[in-house]
Amino acid sequence: MATGTQSAYLRAARNFILFSGKRDFLFSLTLDDVKIFMHHHLKVLLQASQTINLKRTAIKFLYINILDIHWDDNKVCNVKNRKTVPVVLAMEEVAKLINTIDNPTYKTIAILMYSAGLRVSEAIKLKISDIDSKSMQLLITDGKGNKDRYAILSEKCLQALRAYYKMYKPTNYLFEGQRFNLYISKESVEGAITVAATKCGINKKVTPHTLRHAFATHLLQFDTNLYYIKQLLGHSSIRSTSRYLHTISFTNRNVKSPMDFNGSFQ
Repeated sequence: MATGTQSAYLRAARNFILFSGKRDFLFSLTLDDVKIFMHHHLKVLLQASQTINLKRTAIKFLYINILDIHWDDNKVCNVKNRKTVPVVLAMEEVAKLINTIDNPTYKTIAILMYSAGLRVSEAIKLKISDIDSKSMQLLITDGKGNKDRYAILSEKCLQALRAYYKMYKPTNYLFEGQRFNLYISKESVEGAITVAATKCGINKKVTPHTLRHAFATHLLQFDTNLYYIKQLLGHSSIRSTSRYLHTISFTNRNVKSPMDFNGSFQ
């Protein structure tokens, strides 16, 4: 599993065990303990269904693979996901956001995520050797699901990467952290983008992933084939990519009401 997934599983298992009150009696845990835990996070803490389902998966792993306790999916069901539309910024808002970031490192990372549609974890792990300026593409290794893929490298992004390289002279990871030979933290990028969004007056919930959403949406606005966008984003299924169709206004799709075509109305 990816490092982030491992950390999430550990956090969920630790929280569940503490919540159950059975820290010293783990083999007495039951499926009812899981249901009470999930109900508390859904109805009391009002957490999102995706968050609760991730915790459920982590606890299932704990029960089956670690404690060898019986598990039944029919008795501990996933919380039904609420279908949501991604928060998307207009092109002007993206430019405004990126231009507001003063720190060269975070600004370059933001440019990279928007121009190539990268996840923040993919952007911060980019190595100098992953940049192919001849083919104008980026090699994304160990992406979600441990998959490798190629992402597009824009001319403007290449210019930003070269300017950043001349400024900091990294040796391995492009965005080196404070510890030798390690990349910058995901949390620091999230903080920088959140601050920039507030500073420039964007009244939407903006995260690094918002730039990835904007990448896909803006490509659709320019009539890019959905299959190509799927490949660039590294989605396993076209169903994941098709959710961006809901972010496009009907005017951008050249769709009109049949009433506008009906000449019988005055």
